[in-house]
Amino acid sequence: MTCPFTEEDIAHSKALLSSSVPLRQRATGGEGEEECATRLHHVCHCLWQMIRFAHLAMKGRPFRAAQWGLNCGRLQELLEDPGGVQAWWKVFEPILIAEDWVALEGRCRDYGKFFGLPQPDDVFVNRE
Repeated sequence: MTCPFTEEDIAHSKALLSSSVPLRQRATGGEGEEECATRLHHVCHCLWQMIRFAHLAMKGRPFRAAQWGLNCGRLQELLEDPGGVQAWWKVFEPILIAEDWVALEGRCRDYGKFFGLPQPDDVFVNRE
């Protein structure tokens, strides 16, 4: 697939992802324990969920369309909307309409590669 992002889009998003500043802190249940999740953590979570939902649909499970869409929108927001609608919904919508889960998983993985993100492992992807 041809990358739908400009070099400037990718550079800007990678700069955002390199920050170690947490987006939020929240209690985890223990005494004084806190979770500090960076933008990179949130971006990987969204992308991995998108890959996981496509993969499960490919295996015959019901497609979790609402969850997939929420994660895609959140990912786009966290990366500050590189490429705009042309790089996001115009790319994914035809694949979603066709219910081509193989292509959807592949395209999501491509997006991770464009931004230099790690790919999820098989245990995560196959988690019901």
